[in-house]
Parts: sequence; C-alpha cells; structure tokens
Amino acid sequence: MLEEVAHYNAVYKLLPAVGPEGVKTFAREGAKLWARFGYTTAQEGRSTPGSAALLEQVAAEGGFPIDVVTYPDVLLGRDFIKSGVSPAYLNRFRIAGAKLTIDAVRRASPPGATGRTTSPSGTTRRAIPATRRPPRKR
Repeated sequence: MLEEVAHYNAVYKLLPAVGPEGVKTFAREGAKLWARFGYTTAQEGRSTPGSAALLEQVAAEGGFPIDVVTYPDVLLGRDFIKSGVSPAYLNRFRIAGAKLTIDAVRRASPPGATGRTTSPSGTTRRAIPATRRPPRKR
C-alpha cells in the first residue's frame, strides 16, 4: 500500500511530464474503465485546484460516461472549493466537498487503516495478520 502523502510526492513528479492533455486523457479513460465495470459514479479523492479545473474541462467536453465527483485539498484551495462546491452535477461532474490529508502526521489515512482489516468500520474488526500482508514502506 502506498500511503497518500507518499503517493502524491510521486505523482507530482510524474504528472508534469504527461501535461494537461495527458491528465485529461487519464480522466476520460479512467471514467470509461469504471463504466465498463458497471460503476455509475467515480470519486477523485484528493484533487488540486488545477487538476479539478482539468476535470471540469473534460466534463464540459462531454468526456465522462459516468458521474465524477472530486474533493479538492482544503489546504491548497479553500476559495476554489467555496466557489465551486455544488450539490448538483454539471456535465456529469461536481466538486462535492473538501479533502484534508492527515497521514503526514498519523502515518496512515483512515481508508488505508481500514484497508488492512477484515470487516467494515463500525463493526468488530480484526486486523489481517502481518504475515499475510506486505511490509509497509516508509
């Protein structure tokens, strides 16, 4: 499992080489892939104002076969979030709220922590034994 902060450090180094059109292609093709598996909504769990703007462009071009929601990072774009958040979709896209990434402090995000358990949150959970999961990279 690649924790969120580590993931974003890697992504921010790779995406400039792809450029805006490449990111838009990733978004279009990713939504098509989700649709092929029967999903009707995809979630971009932590965007930047710039990447959310690219998603808006894809939506305006009719590039999403399913609904797409995004949660921009609250530390990077409070004003962007305030001006763009909406309960309604426009061209199958909407800014649904904000994301706060906390694993830089806690060392594991809630989705990552629940990803290593045998049952959903709110129920009695049993951690998967360490021998059955790969070692965590730091």
